[in-house]
Amino acid sequence: STKGTNIIPALGGRGLPSVQEVRYAASSNFAAQERCVTVEDYVSRVKQLPGKFGAPFRVNGRVNDNKIQLFVLSKDENGKIATLSSSLVKNNIASYIAKYRPINDYIEVNDAKVINLSFEVDLLVDKSFNSNEVQVNSLQQLKDYFNIEKWDMGQPVYISQLTDILREVPGVINVSKIKCFNMDGGNYSSTLT
Repeated sequence: STKGTNIIPALGGRGLPSVQEVRYAASSNFAAQERCVTVEDYVSRVKQLPGKFGAPFRVNGRVNDNKIQLFVLSKDENGKIATLSSSLVKNNIASYIAKYRPINDYIEVNDAKVINLSFEVDLLVDKSFNSNEVQVNSLQQLKDYFNIEKWDMGQPVYISQLTDILREVPGVINVSKIKCFNMDGGNYSSTLT
């Protein structure tokens, strides 16, 4: 037997897939039958990239001018979303999917854009509750909702869902206003939307 030590850290940031991700990947993989025809096939195939090659944290794709554009997000060594993925990860993805693509498909692997959002929320709080406690509980509910492990790339954010979540917090009578802001500069990405 042999033993080795990896002198560089793992690349990409994806951990073990959840049960839901395995179900989705299995159905997508069966439909693709060891080839990539649609954008969904390519995305499914990239999600199956073995971790030793630097599997990305998130991947999405689209067709633009008759070429398949794949967009990847990775995590840095601190577990935060990185605005740039390693060229090694992108090259490994391109090499891995090359054997599954038709000869006439042109593939482009790009970094995805990170969009940082901030929300300002006005709540109507029941006077019999401690307003500070209601505020802390509301913030915790929003943090849990926006946990990046629960989101996929390109997934829309619905204000109505935020309102429903906040209304479930004990002490919240109503959500009177929600404002959404795109944060940029400093510790945030420079992507504006």
